[in-house]
Amino acid sequence: TATFILAFAQGAAEAIEGANVMVDGFGVIAMVAMTPLIALQILGFIYKVKSKKGGIKTNE
Repeated sequence: TATFILAFAQGAAEAIEGANVMVDGFGVIAMVAMTPLIALQILGFIYKVKSKKGGIKTNE
């Protein structure tokens, strides 16, 4: 997915006047690298909230 998103961002940066391809490309790569980490943190937060409400049964 990173290669597709990077190519898409480069094309968009070239089409937009005043955009820098190198800066925008670096930001897209950083976003692609951080997305799995943020998704896991969000899922962990949802699990924590649901387990406090009693929606998820644990063996404790």
